[in-house]
Amino acid sequence: MKSKRKIGVVIPAVVDSLESELLSEIYNCASRLGYDIIVFTNSSNSLDSFLENDYIHGEEKIYELLGCAELDGILFAAGRFHSLRVIEYITSIIKKTGIPCIALERQQDNFPYVYTSQRDEVFIVTEHLITVHGYEKIYCLTGPEGSYEAEERLAGFREAMQYYNLNDSNFFYGDFWKDSAKNLAEKICNGEIEMPEAVVCTNDSMAVSLCDSLKKFKIKIPEQIAVTGYDGNIEALSYEPPITTVVHKEKELAFKAVSKIHEIITAEKPQKAVKKNYNIKYGESCGCLPKRINIQKKIHYNMIQNKNLQEMYLNSNLMVKMSEADNLKDFTEIISSLTYLISDLIQLDICLCDNWNVDLSDNKTAENDNSYTKKMLLLLTKNLHHNKQNNYFFETRKILPILATEHETKFVVIMPIHYVSLNLGYMAMHYEDGSKYYIDIFLQYWRDSLANGLNTLRNKINIERMNKVVEEYSLRDQLTGMLNKKGLLKNASDFIINAKKDSKLCLMLVFSWSKYNVSTINNNKIIDTVVANALTMLCSSDKLCARTGEKEFAVLMKLESIEKENETANKFIVSLELIIQRLQGQPVLSEIPDINCDFSTVFSLSETEEFLNSAKNKFENKNLKDCVTDYSVQLKRIRKEIYLSPNLEWNSETLANNLGISNGYFRKIYKSQFKIPFKEDHINARISKAKSLLSDTNLTIVEIALQCGFNNPSHFMRIFKKKSGKTAVQFRNEK
Repeated sequence: MKSKRKIGVVIPAVVDSLESELLSEIYNCASRLGYDIIVFTNSSNSLDSFLENDYIHGEEKIYELLGCAELDGILFAAGRFHSLRVIEYITSIIKKTGIPCIALERQQDNFPYVYTSQRDEVFIVTEHLITVHGYEKIYCLTGPEGSYEAEERLAGFREAMQYYNLNDSNFFYGDFWKDSAKNLAEKICNGEIEMPEAVVCTNDSMAVSLCDSLKKFKIKIPEQIAVTGYDGNIEALSYEPPITTVVHKEKELAFKAVSKIHEIITAEKPQKAVKKNYNIKYGESCGCLPKRINIQKKIHYNMIQNKNLQEMYLNSNLMVKMSEADNLKDFTEIISSLTYLISDLIQLDICLCDNWNVDLSDNKTAENDNSYTKKMLLLLTKNLHHNKQNNYFFETRKILPILATEHETKFVVIMPIHYVSLNLGYMAMHYEDGSKYYIDIFLQYWRDSLANGLNTLRNKINIERMNKVVEEYSLRDQLTGMLNKKGLLKNASDFIINAKKDSKLCLMLVFSWSKYNVSTINNNKIIDTVVANALTMLCSSDKLCARTGEKEFAVLMKLESIEKENETANKFIVSLELIIQRLQGQPVLSEIPDINCDFSTVFSLSETEEFLNSAKNKFENKNLKDCVTDYSVQLKRIRKEIYLSPNLEWNSETLANNLGISNGYFRKIYKSQFKIPFKEDHINARISKAKSLLSDTNLTIVEIALQCGFNNPSHFMRIFKKKSGKTAVQFRNEK
């Protein structure tokens, strides 16, 4: 039948045949009325008592999709959720949408709700224990007090006990989970309460847990205590001994839910009702001896299927393969090649948030990482007939593009794709009906491998993005933002080639500013900035300009002919000096720097680099000579003080600051003037004083070392021998 509308089904992890049967029956009812069924689920159904973690939060993100999906109605299987926190979370999302919603098996103040009658089945199974097996002392373990299911099933037990004039007050509230059954078993076996003949458990999880716990206390089932369950789970039917259980009426529940939501949407009532059919599966746990061959065959078949699937997964190298891709295209091909591992699948769609590979360095986008975006990227559509790498965007409210076009009714399961708590998108799995879908360890591993592979690819993309940023950053001068030497050379080759295409030459200008006096040196950065601003104003798109050194700039420009080399260069320098003078009023510099320039026509990248280096050396030698002369008096005074008091901790950085120049520049001009590095000259001053003391005094070697600034006598003796070629004792003896 052609689809007219969409109903969303919200359900926790579908882990057994009960949930699958419910989904199947919902689809059977809804498809006859022209509805698609879109299931929003995950692999989680934790209790409130469980510790929350980031992975669970990532799983629960799928329910936020309800807030932006276009649905005609929602069936909320609230009674299947264990956590009140999650129920309230989903309820708040649905309320904001305004979409009609029916709650299943749980009374919700916000929505209409539907139930199936459950007391009749418990009445019948209790009656069976009384009339067939003759038990009279029977206990009942039910769910949380106040819960509809718990109270309804307890009422069936009490009615049966009252009908046969037996004590109906031996009942206990639990949690529909394993802990309450363990506690009851311990109280029975420890003698806190009297041992019963039988226990009616109102769900199979408690029945199985009770049997396990009783066995640990050496209680035989059913010889000492008979046990029954409720739900008809395969876990109960395959238990040893098989547990007598009630098969839940999923067909009736599905019909009621679909009928009610259809009536709200269309104001029409489906006419065909579902006939009630009580179905009790009798096992050995109550004392009966039924045939077990069918269930054993089914278990054996499932074991073989699981073994085959396990072998396929082990041999697929799934996690590694999904983490190998370096780009989205390769990743999509890998996913497509591994889709065969998902059982009974008709079609798979992978949908990613449009910011799934967001720039991790951008803090503004971090807060949006966990929300579904308004548009999704349909990465892949894989079905039995074709494999299509779509790689196009669609509006998230459509859920899937195919659902917005005319089509036969579909059963689709939507599960989250997330890495821990990071929301990346969702996967849509198409099945014939709900009976084919359930979440097991294999499907969860496939989905987690997909998310892990996406996150790995995301990190690779971000690393590549950051490397490009770092590369770009490394091509720029930090002070001025202009190209640096590396950036200039990287762009020079293409610039020269383009000039040749225009039948032009390339002229390289390299210039440096000077006037190294105290007032100017204190304004190094200001001068650099002013020169850089002037250059930026002069250099249009047909020129490359760069700061290639601490006080060095370069410009690569096109030249009409080699005869105009000198004229073009001089004209550019004059224009530059005029702009620098004009900029002095913006901030004012104490002095206008002198511009030293060199220029040459270049024909290749190697010539460009060679000319840059030669010009740099020429400027450095000239500037060094000028500056040594400027600081000659101060340097001589500093050296004299060092030789007068070599024992002091003379520090080149402090001395440089006193002169208003950099530490590196101080060491350079000191070495240029005295032909010896500053640190080595300081050591020579100490050794010179030591020789004087050794010759003219009777001080001990240790005392001399201390007076010369050596706190460690051994260190002093090593340095003395290295500098003088003999030990201090030998030197004193000779003198």
